Amino acid sequence: MTSHRVTYPLQAFIHEWWSASPWWIAVRAGVFLAISFPPVDLPFMLLLGWLDLQVLLFSSDHRIAQKRRLLIFSAILLWNLLTTYWLMMATLGGGLAAIVANAGLMTLALFVARAVVKVAERSTSEQGWQRVGCWIRPVIWIPLWLGFEFGHHQWDLAWPWLTLANAWSTWPWAIQWVEYTGYVGASAWFLIVAAWGYEVWVRPALDAQYHGKEYNRVQGTWEWTSRILPGVALVGVPLGLSLWIDMNRSVEWEALAKGPTQDVLIIQPNRDSYESFGGYDSVGELIDSTAAFTSQAVMERASDSEGPSDPVILWPENTLDGALTLNSYEALRMRSYAMQWQAHVLTGVGWIEYDEALEDQRHPALLRRAPSNRTYDVYNAAWHIRPNREDSITTYKKANLVPAVERFPFADELVRLPFVDRLPWTSFLGFGRGNQATVFELMESQKVAPVICYDSVFSDWMREYVAGGAQWIAVLTNDGWWGRTSGHTQHYDFARLRAIETRRPIVRAANSGTSGWIDPLGDRQLMSDYGVVSSHWVKIPTQTMDNTFFVERGNLLGLFVSVLSGLWLTVGFFIHILSAHRRRQV
Repeated sequence: MTSHRVTYPLQAFIHEWWSASPWWIAVRAGVFLAISFPPVDLPFMLLLGWLDLQVLLFSSDHRIAQKRRLLIFSAILLWNLLTTYWLMMATLGGGLAAIVANAGLMTLALFVARAVVKVAERSTSEQGWQRVGCWIRPVIWIPLWLGFEFGHHQWDLAWPWLTLANAWSTWPWAIQWVEYTGYVGASAWFLIVAAWGYEVWVRPALDAQYHGKEYNRVQGTWEWTSRILPGVALVGVPLGLSLWIDMNRSVEWEALAKGPTQDVLIIQPNRDSYESFGGYDSVGELIDSTAAFTSQAVMERASDSEGPSDPVILWPENTLDGALTLNSYEALRMRSYAMQWQAHVLTGVGWIEYDEALEDQRHPALLRRAPSNRTYDVYNAAWHIRPNREDSITTYKKANLVPAVERFPFADELVRLPFVDRLPWTSFLGFGRGNQATVFELMESQKVAPVICYDSVFSDWMREYVAGGAQWIAVLTNDGWWGRTSGHTQHYDFARLRAIETRRPIVRAANSGTSGWIDPLGDRQLMSDYGVVSSHWVKIPTQTMDNTFFVERGNLLGLFVSVLSGLWLTVGFFIHILSAHRRRQV
């Protein structure tokens, strides 16, 4: 490496900042990315974090090149660890394994992107790359990363918690345009800003230091403007557009809020998530205890001159802890309570469904059989219990199951391998998976989307509910596994993106917290205290905004980056093969 004296102040600052120890750059990147997420709420720190990652990914500094893989993995691992450390609250080994595995997948995605960039660089002349490399590099790696994020929502190991868009969930005023782009647009935004910062400011200064290239000193007003203005536009235009949308949507929401409303009672029972039946001796005792607290809240509200009419009561995920059938004593007990309160009750339940059709739908090794030889499955589910004896209980089966915790990944594929079908699959398979976004219909054609826990971080799934007519979204969750960590706060805040994407109110009933509700602008209207028993009456407007572009058209940007990623991977692969063939011929 040729040593050059740093002459210009800007070059001197950039050189000093990014010529630090590679390990310091890696640590710094992990910390910057972590504090951009809730509960720290500094999403603009994504810029500094991704500038550091680009230096680690593309710098030719021999100190970085010698241990590039380890440096980037360490940075990504630190980001995962600081942001999702609470996974280890449930099981230390399982949580740590999940964090390391996700960091490994993220690192792999970055190195695949780097490999494609390098193929493009090697297939271009040195002078040509100097001219267009600053454009080609981000055009390749940004879609590949976004394609990874989109794909990470789609498979059996889905873990979209660290999707970059989630960092902006606490600044909803800045990303109101996700009603058009979906979360992919919010993820792309600051990646593009970070790419501009790296290609325009950081890389030229580092090239001057490490390669002896002439640093293009910025001179004159026009040159300063031409370099700074694109960055200002990349940040300012989306912010301005978001504020304009926010202003117009606020006026619309204020008008809707003055119309008809639905009374909703949110119950936060704060049961021990690690004890069977929440610490009670039976499901019946658990139901009666929760019902007694609910009755108290209903009676207190009934004494009000503005008492509720046809209320909806939300009980969290796992409130009916067990494996119940629709004809069980506990189901009949819930019907009696619903009639007593004259309310529609939505509750989380462990549900056994006997279904002979499973014989034709499942591999024999995955079938559960009762002593009577009837086939059945067990679901993490939601029940809609109406306040009368005539209507049957409506059910929803949770579709997005937490990998390994709720369902063994790729079971349907693995069981088809030789000898694997001999394993006792039903002993470790986990819950059955639902495949339909069932909308619960309340009184007067009012429709609500029952969403269970992990479902709420999947944009496309929430979109299906709203496309199916849901007027508001009920999230039934149990975040008590994580204790007083940032996990339950993140889970609440990430739902704010879903509110903006769909323009629907979101009401959350959480076992230990955080319960509350979010308006269609993504603003918090209620947040309960964590770790306490509480009940909250809220009024949810039943008149809705029109379906958003995202709801009507789907995740077009996600599909686009997936297709573009596939294109880059295919072209990169064939160019690499052709280049290798030519080298062998020589």
